Amino acid sequence: MKQRGRLLIALLWPFAPLAAQDSTAAIPALGARVTRMRFFEGGKTLPGVLERHYGTRFDSAATRSVYVEIGLAYPPAPKATVARIECGYTAPSGTAAGTAVVDVQADAGWELSVHAGGAGGDAPGGWAAGTYPVACRHGGKVIATGVFEIGRPAPARVAATTPAGKPVRPPAKPAAPARDADAKTPAVLSGAAVGALKARVTAVRLFESGGEVPDRKDRVVTTTFDALTTRFINIELELEYPRASRSIAFEIPCRFDGPDSTARTPTVRGSVDAGWVGSYHTAGWGARNRGMWPEGSYKITCQGDGKTVATSEFKVVRARAAVEALGASLTHLKFFQSQAERLPIEARRYGTRFDARSARWIKSEFGLVYSAPAVPVTFPVECTYSFPDGTARPVKVERRIPAGWTGSVHAQGIGNDRPGAWPAGSYRVSCASEGREFAMGTFEVADADAPASAGSALRFIARKNGAANAPATAFDLGAFDSLFVEASIPVRAAGDSTVFRCEVSDPAGTTSGFFFEGEVRDRAIRGMGLLAALDPPRLRGVYRVECRVGNRAVLADRFSVTGDPELPAADARLVSMALYDGADSAPDDEAVADVTFSAARLRSLWLVALLDHPTDRGGSTFPFSCRLLNSRNVAVAETGPQAVNVAAGDRAIVLRQRLIPLPRQRWVPGKFALTCVSGGVTFVRNTVELTK
Repeated sequence: MKQRGRLLIALLWPFAPLAAQDSTAAIPALGARVTRMRFFEGGKTLPGVLERHYGTRFDSAATRSVYVEIGLAYPPAPKATVARIECGYTAPSGTAAGTAVVDVQADAGWELSVHAGGAGGDAPGGWAAGTYPVACRHGGKVIATGVFEIGRPAPARVAATTPAGKPVRPPAKPAAPARDADAKTPAVLSGAAVGALKARVTAVRLFESGGEVPDRKDRVVTTTFDALTTRFINIELELEYPRASRSIAFEIPCRFDGPDSTARTPTVRGSVDAGWVGSYHTAGWGARNRGMWPEGSYKITCQGDGKTVATSEFKVVRARAAVEALGASLTHLKFFQSQAERLPIEARRYGTRFDARSARWIKSEFGLVYSAPAVPVTFPVECTYSFPDGTARPVKVERRIPAGWTGSVHAQGIGNDRPGAWPAGSYRVSCASEGREFAMGTFEVADADAPASAGSALRFIARKNGAANAPATAFDLGAFDSLFVEASIPVRAAGDSTVFRCEVSDPAGTTSGFFFEGEVRDRAIRGMGLLAALDPPRLRGVYRVECRVGNRAVLADRFSVTGDPELPAADARLVSMALYDGADSAPDDEAVADVTFSAARLRSLWLVALLDHPTDRGGSTFPFSCRLLNSRNVAVAETGPQAVNVAAGDRAIVLRQRLIPLPRQRWVPGKFALTCVSGGVTFVRNTVELTK
């Protein structure tokens, strides 16, 4: 794979909360520590910060280059400083897959910066499917590690046991957007048989995606796409053919002719196994950046053996604004669990199936994109949760968008600080602004673990510095960079699906979803997926993974993450913490953490921290106290003895503490030392700087 370096992108950028980490400087010349490591896809030209769409799983059919982004924090740089970071990619086969060269350039006075470099090419198709461990080095020392996955396009294939003849499908649906994955896009089909497979196209379907092909149940089949939000437009061809006598590969080139002269030429490629008589295959064209499709009408032409096998049409239009006051379009609606009503330091883990025994707050996240307003815009959003018994609970929030913004993500939700408020069943969430619904979604709450199917198996495999360890059920915090689940289930139990749809519940009871594609080997469907819930910050304790294949098959198992507590008296360990400027109320979910504040504008300083607590020990309190000292070691703010109640069954401790100046003290420019102590052990030690 071609190696390529990229010039830095360095900005003062709000950072996500981080797990406690080694204080050793990753880059001694700057005294810098790594604050984050993220991946994004792009072409030959490095995407700008606002154009990056971060992830850990990319589609082999669409991925060109994979970039690694490194965030750094350091004391004010006394002079301009340059450094070089080399991030080595390891392919699934264990061989080198390229090196991303990240050039660091920090100007005098800088304290935070973001830098990126990538490896790959300018055209998709150069990445083999599998997992890619990444190790970033400076001066020969590993300073950050991570992993990303390249997934195969995931068409839902018809099983080899399907009877010969035309597959039974519902009649064609209207061209309006439909969540039925079998809804058909109006098309002209020639019926011509093409290739060695002698395949005929029996249906065409169009849907939007972010580059990775979504599971069929999550697709919205349509012929009308929003010019402001559309990224990739995917085409699915449903094929019918005589029973295959052997494994056969094929390709059907397609063309999207639009209002401009741009060549858009997705090619539907695939392979079928012996015994198959029909299958679905997809391809797409577009970009991970939204708004790149010109408005107008497009004609689709697909050919095989020089013959046109299918034609269709779609339109790209400027849809009615989701939020009229802002002229905004909706980008997504997702659901995530939270430990508290206001907790901005949590890493959001998204899902659509949650556990009634541990769920506390379930929140809705929605994204908006819009043209930059000249002045701040305020608008209301009311999200209504409809419960299984027909009752409804609304939550209304006033949103304010500053002038110049072009996109934002918001969250609001309902719940309780104790589990037990979510009855089992199906839930519907509708979000509206000024009486008009702009987003709707559903999720499920279950109150029991599903039994595993006979013959199913889950195994958990850790990777450290690119090397895979033997499967295990217990892992020490420092013993792995990433964790994978390997799944296997007999073909007879899986129906006609090869996709593993999984949920993982962490020790605190937070459930999130993920999926990965499997393949048939030795009469079983086997696959491997990355457990993103084990990305930092990590909780000690027991995790449960439950996967489903089709409508019947269930795989389930548990593993544990161990490690010594930092606070033995409470069996607790600091997982993440951050500081916020605030008033009387604790920071909300959209608050932005910082390490530097203006003394003239600072109202009060809020410390928000999350600690793990993996034991059943409860019915007690977690005592602590915090102090903020100036450069003369004089206390500017002091909390005195404080305590957080810890109930039986709590696997996480949420700490939210406000600090205000003591009498005869005030906020003044300078550097301050913040410490928090519990049971004689210091568990928070942070530097705070106040500017004018």
